[in-house]
Amino acid sequence: MSEPHRVVLIASGDGTLASDVAHSIAESWPDRLVFTLGFPGAVSARLNASTHHGIATNLLLGMDCLRLANGNDR
Repeated sequence: MSEPHRVVLIASGDGTLASDVAHSIAESWPDRLVFTLGFPGAVSARLNASTHHGIATNLLLGMDCLRLANGNDR
């Protein structure tokens, strides 16, 4: 049985902060997978997993999370 992956989740839309943290984690613990969590349109382009070698994937919360209980946009 293989050992499970160790995942680090960064929940931030701040490109500079999250990018620096992801880079540091990738250098310090290369066995970790770094995921980001954010809202579509609010996450910096610097955190795009397809262009940032230290980030394994981006998890984006759906637009349904941006609506109030009464159905109005925030």
